[in-house]
Amino acid sequence: SNFLIILLMSTYWILILLSTLLHIVHPSTIAIDFGSEFITTSVIASRKPISLVENPHSKTKTNQYLSITNQERVFGYDAIAKIKKNPTTVFHHMQRFLSQLVSSPSLHSYISDYFQTYDIVENKDTHQIQFKVKYNNKDYLLTSEEIIAMMLKYIKSYAEKFSKSEVNDCVITIPCFYTYKQREALQKAVELTGMRLLRLVHDNTAAAVKYFNDNRFQKEEKYYIFYNMGDSFIQVSLVSVHSLYQGTKKDMEERQHITIIDEAYDKNLGGRNFDYILAKLLYKKYMKETYDKEISESDIDRETIQRILPSAIKYKEMLSANKEINIKIIGIEKGGIYEGFLTRDEFVSAAQSEIDKVHLPLMEVLSRNDITIDQIEQIELIGGGHRIPAIRQKIADNVPESKIGVHLNGDDVIAFGAGIIASNALGFVNSYGSMRKKITL
Repeated sequence: SNFLIILLMSTYWILILLSTLLHIVHPSTIAIDFGSEFITTSVIASRKPISLVENPHSKTKTNQYLSITNQERVFGYDAIAKIKKNPTTVFHHMQRFLSQLVSSPSLHSYISDYFQTYDIVENKDTHQIQFKVKYNNKDYLLTSEEIIAMMLKYIKSYAEKFSKSEVNDCVITIPCFYTYKQREALQKAVELTGMRLLRLVHDNTAAAVKYFNDNRFQKEEKYYIFYNMGDSFIQVSLVSVHSLYQGTKKDMEERQHITIIDEAYDKNLGGRNFDYILAKLLYKKYMKETYDKEISESDIDRETIQRILPSAIKYKEMLSANKEINIKIIGIEKGGIYEGFLTRDEFVSAAQSEIDKVHLPLMEVLSRNDITIDQIEQIELIGGGHRIPAIRQKIADNVPESKIGVHLNGDDVIAFGAGIIASNALGFVNSYGSMRKKITL
């Protein structure tokens, strides 16, 4: 009897030890949608469903902002609140600076168009950008790779707390137009975190994988287009898919063959453009209605834009659902309150030159591959840009409305699709209903 008790207790502790060892030996992998404005992450582990990582605010989207002051480093939403007080040390949209030379005309255009005020110096050896910061009473010169590495470390720590396991590997999504040097710089940023980069995946490729994973296809090849207007740029991908099936009805395996045929883009046009257009419009209306003064865009400074921008983002969303709205902006000038009226037509008129370009990458990918719109099964819209009615209408003016679909959750589709790609690359077994799928890209 005592021997049996001892045996059972020994077995119990052996099982506990084995469970702990398995937890250590099999760390999780994360897939990161490192977007311009937000970062979304999925976590992948063998024989477990792919899950989206929640940050400390219990949200799956984290603002891509990092504040570095002498006393602290703050990441995400909490860093945004520090922009007004410390604009030179709140870092965001850092992909724009990867591998960029100080002399780059496109860089100076970006800094001017978006009123950036970083304290930038030139690395004498590489001629690339470095950002001056002070932390713990010491002066530092940081590269964009080092700042992105800090952001990725925060994401890694969130993922480890969420998954209750160590994270050693990652997959990261990138825009389709990244150069070799930009890819190399991002890989260096990952190395600085101590993680291993398994793969860089194009944003739309990840979205396509998620879409096709959720649907069944026949043997014949079909064509799809994924139109992605995010915060900073447009990406359009022409994709073909067909499936082969093996096994019985009870144990059917689908092997999907996905081919990215072509990609087009506009790397200077995204939803953020319209935020700034509306912010400038609001200030012009304020000056006209308050002081009867006509002003040009060159008269608007960074501090003014930063004060108005949060209201502009809010009112842009409201105009997506309403043709006219009442507006109220507190602090447009010191101690001032602006109350007025804004119509969707005013906004569209101010943004017309940008709206006229939103369909061009879509038409380019069709023309370049000699494919007609009739050969396309579906044009899937992802990203936040298509929520602006005028943008959706511009696309519908050039392709039949019946071909346009919005079947994907734009907030998580890319992170989830990248997770599926990571899962396949690692050979993990993840269950998706009764159908087991293998993906060939």
